[in-house]
Amino acid sequence: MRREVAATSAAVDVGVDVAAVATLGLMFAIEVPKGGPFIFGTTNDALGAVHNVLLAPVVAEISGELPPGPVRQVLAPLALASCAVGAASSALLVARVLPFRPSTALSIAAITVQSAWLLGVSGHLRSQPAGRGAGEVARAIGAGALAGGAVAAVGAVLPRDSRARRVLQVAGGAPAAAAWVAWPVWLHLAARYLRSEAPRPAEPRA
Repeated sequence: MRREVAATSAAVDVGVDVAAVATLGLMFAIEVPKGGPFIFGTTNDALGAVHNVLLAPVVAEISGELPPGPVRQVLAPLALASCAVGAASSALLVARVLPFRPSTALSIAAITVQSAWLLGVSGHLRSQPAGRGAGEVARAIGAGALAGGAVAAVGAVLPRDSRARRVLQVAGGAPAAAAWVAWPVWLHLAARYLRSEAPRPAEPRA
């Protein structure tokens, strides 16, 4: 039953994430140049909250398949907590309770933890006949988001008008953005995996 709930959550989240990508693109294309009214931006924030709520059962189900180890015992609880933090920060931003900057910082932290979790579970998914595609995409998203975020973070501490700052932020932002856009692909593959046969027992690590 929990596996079916997780599969349904992942499938619904595909549509949510596609809409989130679209509204963010529309916000930058239409609203940012005009300075408002940020209807697309607010919609994107609301979709972010829904995404995190739907992601939680997916994280819980896949994490439950893992053998004891750092990913299951450390990263998985952090990923579940990040879903709660991400949902709350986005919802509070929409409700105008939490300002933009702290909400954005919390959302970035949640995405970073979730990216690390994806990278952590990618090996397990690749070891499952029905999960190979989901594992490959999980690895690409996790690595792209973490590496890109690290490069962009280095650029952010450089002087504001420096060329090196702009270069690093573009170099880091591109793979991080590509990783974020790829989430619907992973969710689709995760839904298919969760609707497949029961996973092979995970082998305990030595």
